[in-house]
Amino acid sequence: MVELLKYCLKFSFILFIFSSCEEEEKIYYKKEFSEEEKKELARSLVKGSNTYYYRGSKSQQNILLEALGYDSNHAELFQRFCSPFARRGYHKKFYQFCNRAVELDPLGNIGYRGYLYLYYFRDYQKALDDFDATDILTPNQVDYPQSLSVDYLRGICYLKIKNYEKSIFYFDKHIQLETEKVGVNYINSKTFLFKGIAHMKLKDFDAALKTFNTGLEVDEQNADLLLWTSKIHLEKGDKKTALRYVKEARKQFMKENHNSRYVVEEFFQTYIQDIEELELRIYSLVEI
Repeated sequence: MVELLKYCLKFSFILFIFSSCEEEEKIYYKKEFSEEEKKELARSLVKGSNTYYYRGSKSQQNILLEALGYDSNHAELFQRFCSPFARRGYHKKFYQFCNRAVELDPLGNIGYRGYLYLYYFRDYQKALDDFDATDILTPNQVDYPQSLSVDYLRGICYLKIKNYEKSIFYFDKHIQLETEKVGVNYINSKTFLFKGIAHMKLKDFDAALKTFNTGLEVDEQNADLLLWTSKIHLEKGDKKTALRYVKEARKQFMKENHNSRYVVEEFFQTYIQDIEELELRIYSLVEI
């Protein structure tokens, strides 16, 4: 009798467990969702894909595809899709997803698309069109796609299409605003490098040298600024000063104190060959 009672209790416990599992399945594994639940599920999947998976990985893409099945109008979902295609040079897929993201959320994505045009496709005119469009969407406000001022980004665009006066205009606009907000010492030294190069292209060597020197006050160990400062001194005929700067540029370059970007090449990126070529040129001209 005792054994029978134990058996009955055991059997009842097993039935309880199964019934509990069935109840949980009804709650957590249902196949149908309301429209609001689908949108929330898509948001959770998109957030999780960015948190737990490497961007552009097969795992992340699969998660995003699942989210797409729940909400085909989720702007961030399309933004997450487009970035890996931009990095890999898949133009058709990039345009398909990025343009959809802009269509669904212009304010949140048009500056981002301009950033991708600039850095990944080197399409300076399309980038400029998007950066200019941010002024229409947010009048009296400077936007910061990928934490970069659109004025700084426009300065780069105009520099690359050889409109040096407009490039300087936008770099000055960026410098003025950032100086007022946080102080000149918190401005990225690449701003002064690019602005100085624009002055140099205009053969205004005094303005270029002044700009490079300001950049070196912000980042005195930057090999790129040191190299271009050396070039300026050589143009001005000061060969010994040029040699001193190029030697320091080599020293800092070997310490990896130079500009670079993840995935793509930085604009006017310095390589050791650039330093070596300038050194040889200076040595051929100067009496040691």
